[in-house]
Amino acid sequence: MSENLNILNESEVLYAARSGVTRRKVTDLMNLAGFTLSEMGQYVHVTPRTLQRKNSTEKLPTDISERVLLIQNLYYKGSKVFGTIDAFKQWMLQPNAALGEVTPKSFLDTFSGIELIMHELGRIEHGFVA
Repeated sequence: MSENLNILNESEVLYAARSGVTRRKVTDLMNLAGFTLSEMGQYVHVTPRTLQRKNSTEKLPTDISERVLLIQNLYYKGSKVFGTIDAFKQWMLQPNAALGEVTPKSFLDTFSGIELIMHELGRIEHGFVA
C-alpha cells in the first residue's frame, strides 16, 4: 500500500490548500490514519459537526485544507519510513523519548508538531534513532 502514496512537495501543498480539499479527502485521511471524527476535528481545528455537515465534494477553507494535506503527507512519509501504514500508526501511539516521552500523535494539532514528527521521521529514515 505505501508505494501508492505520494507525498506532496511544499508548493503542491500550498496550491492544493488554496484550492481547498474536499470532505472526501478528509474522510480518506481519517480512514488511512484511523482517526475518529472527533480526533480529526481536533487536529484540523474545526468541530466534528462542521465536518459532518459538509457534503463529500464540498471544499474546505484554506487553513483546514492545509492541515489535512500536511497530516496526509506525514502519514504517507511514515508509511514509507516504516514500510507499512500499520507500523507507522503503531509508532504514532508509542511514547517517544526524542519527543519528551509523549506520543507523536499528540503533536498533530499544530504545524510545529507536524514538522517535529516529520523531522523525527527523517532522523529514523537516515538511521538516527534515540
